[in-house]
Amino acid sequence: MYTFSLLDYFHFMVEGVLLIMVGTLGIIGNTLCIIWFSRKQVQKGFHYLMLCLAVFDTIYVSLVILLFGVPSVYDRIMLVPWFNQIYPALLPFAQIGLSGSIYMTLAVAIERYTTVCHPFFKLSHSWSASFYIFPIILFSVLFNIPKFYEHVAETEITTVLDPFSNPVNITVTLIKPTPLRENEVYVRIYLVLLNLLVHGIIPLFILTILNIIVYREINDISRRETTSAYIHHKEIKLAQVSLVIVAVFLTCHSVRWIPNIWEFMKTKEDPTDETPDWPTWIACITSVSHLLTVFSSSVNFYIYCFKHGSI
Repeated sequence: MYTFSLLDYFHFMVEGVLLIMVGTLGIIGNTLCIIWFSRKQVQKGFHYLMLCLAVFDTIYVSLVILLFGVPSVYDRIMLVPWFNQIYPALLPFAQIGLSGSIYMTLAVAIERYTTVCHPFFKLSHSWSASFYIFPIILFSVLFNIPKFYEHVAETEITTVLDPFSNPVNITVTLIKPTPLRENEVYVRIYLVLLNLLVHGIIPLFILTILNIIVYREINDISRRETTSAYIHHKEIKLAQVSLVIVAVFLTCHSVRWIPNIWEFMKTKEDPTDETPDWPTWIACITSVSHLLTVFSSSVNFYIYCFKHGSI
């Protein structure tokens, strides 16, 4: 008989119940964000970036709920053939949504940085939002193309015993890793190292620096008690929204890299161990990190409304 361990309960509550609740509110908020910014009469680059960020966040949150949240609450869905068939196809799209969310957040921070800290540069160059949006979409898709070849759904015939102890053949669909996913070089370079750099160290470092610079600039403007003729007061308010969004992003996504760093150090310590056993605390942090990334992708419009809903 199966026993429900403490770790199972933690996984059920954090990556199941809480993730679905937060994600559902996030989908509602992101949908309102898309409607709100698409209907704004005066569109700024910031508004277009927030709209696209909401699209990527909606893709990511919806798929995480389906692929991780629902199985955590109702694990028997993993025995349903159609679910296992779509799982390998949808998982890469969740990664595309995550990549787009990360770099669209970076684009929002850069746009606010140029507006507040270098207004003359912003006026002289007049970059449209498409300058950020199209490269991010292209990069998010191209970087995650290998993800489509990591898992495959295979149908197998297995024998089980019926209630009368008679053998019965049944057809089951299982999700299995491809040879690419089991390749040691691919795992270490692409899944661990490149993923850590592209989705972790580089964007987190840049976002941290930009947030510090913009925060200091806004404080300097406040101390002078005057706003430059080239920086409208509403631009400062939008920059404050960006500061909070980026701060939440940095806090939530920092936790996500603890398991990756642990895995990288473990494989570096023992290159022959392709699948190191994860300790309980890493398993718990992994569940928390999934919840936090969903939270980060769910609160942007609520932050916007709470701080400056009248913009």
